[in-house]
Amino acid sequence: MSEAYSNGATCAVAVVTIVVRGPDKKVVWVEALQADQIMTFVDANTVPKMKAALREWLFQQHTFKSTGDLPEWKKGADSPVPLGEFPFYPDFGMEQAGYAQIRAEKRSIFCYVQGMESLACIAISKDGTATKLGAQSFPG
Repeated sequence: MSEAYSNGATCAVAVVTIVVRGPDKKVVWVEALQADQIMTFVDANTVPKMKAALREWLFQQHTFKSTGDLPEWKKGADSPVPLGEFPFYPDFGMEQAGYAQIRAEKRSIFCYVQGMESLACIAISKDGTATKLGAQSFPG
């Protein structure tokens, strides 16, 4: 379950916040970003456009249905094997063993646009713990 909000004197200077809740409805992830720095919000210069962009932000079309769909990260490699043209970059501090375990567990995954050319992806465990896995690049 996720929610998105915007706040600011105008849409042009708004901050957008994404909230992800676990199975028990408790907040497990929050991120606030400048709207003008996120591809989804580039044209959100009116209230109706902002509302539409917030809805779009929540429902991204991406290839990951669970963490099991993430690209493999082989032992000894610097990063996961690219899936097609756009690589997946592990988050700072994410190590191969932890990534492989989360991938094998096939956890729920939530991805959202975090800038002009990438999706941030978080894994949500059954107990509601959220872990930022990294970012999937896309053409900007």
